[in-house]
Amino acid sequence: MVELINTVGVLIPTFQRKTYLDEALKSVGEQTYDNIEIIVIDNGSTDGTAAFMSSISDPRIRFIVNETNIGMIGSINKGINLFSDKVEWCTIVSDDDLLDKEFIKNTLHTAIATAAKSIVHSHRIFIDGQGNRIREAALSPPEETALDYMKMRAYSQRETYLTGVLFNRTMFNEINGYPAFSTGLASDDAFIFALSFKDRLVFDHHAIAYIRLHEGAESLNCSDSMKKLDTIKQFSEYCERVTKESIAFNKRQLRYFEHAFKRYLRGLYSYWWIQIAHCDFNQENRYHEQLSDLISLVKENRDNFTFRVKFAVAFRGLTGIFPEASRVYRTCWDYIIKIHQLLRA
Repeated sequence: MVELINTVGVLIPTFQRKTYLDEALKSVGEQTYDNIEIIVIDNGSTDGTAAFMSSISDPRIRFIVNETNIGMIGSINKGINLFSDKVEWCTIVSDDDLLDKEFIKNTLHTAIATAAKSIVHSHRIFIDGQGNRIREAALSPPEETALDYMKMRAYSQRETYLTGVLFNRTMFNEINGYPAFSTGLASDDAFIFALSFKDRLVFDHHAIAYIRLHEGAESLNCSDSMKKLDTIKQFSEYCERVTKESIAFNKRQLRYFEHAFKRYLRGLYSYWWIQIAHCDFNQENRYHEQLSDLISLVKENRDNFTFRVKFAVAFRGLTGIFPEASRVYRTCWDYIIKIHQLLRA
């Protein structure tokens, strides 16, 4: 039983998602752990969000509207510092996600029981736009170092999301807040990685967060497509700086980390390169415009990409045909990937 001695801050950044925000806010308001402060920070929605928030009378909730749209990252870094001094632990809930009613109680209990100093994360269940369950994420180890975390990202299909993380507010400020990249891509990874260096990454399989997968989610769309590839470079530089500033690794561990991290980056670059290529193919007006940029990027940085990407570029150069434009070709790769995952399981 967790006593109500710790005030937990819950931040919900929002923009143009009133319907989903209603559900997210209910999941936070119905927490069994009641000693919470809730801040909803809005980037200037015009969909009736302000009117909806004015109808809520819960004294634990503050609604803040930014004078200008500072983006989700800006809202996070602003919002965390708006909690009262009583708040030691915080969590961030995307406005389209949900928390199980015992999320805060369970993660806070785990933080106290394990003497965690920095971060605790939860199990994730994925839902669709209507709230129907799609699948569950794989369970994580009870505790990991920052090195363990990056190894898991490099060698498995592990997924990372900001919703479902409880973190120490002091540590948040020590790592200079949530990383501000050009897009939100890889920011969650960088954030969790940096916090893990401060102590370790603790997992609570009893705590559950619901991650909504829908067309409007940034993780599933190709808006700002080329910027996403630029963001991966920023992510790489951020993690390398965090690693160099830390004394957590000996030389052997550092070499292993560098190897695992390069593998992870190849996977990340390649995944988004392929997603962007497919988006361009499905929107023919942009296809030829960006394909030349994508091909040039691979030719200039071959080591950043997997065999699949390099083969597609080489085949295009030899035949003039871009194989990723073929749905049959893409389906074959999907089967190859599934077989590889089964063999490794």
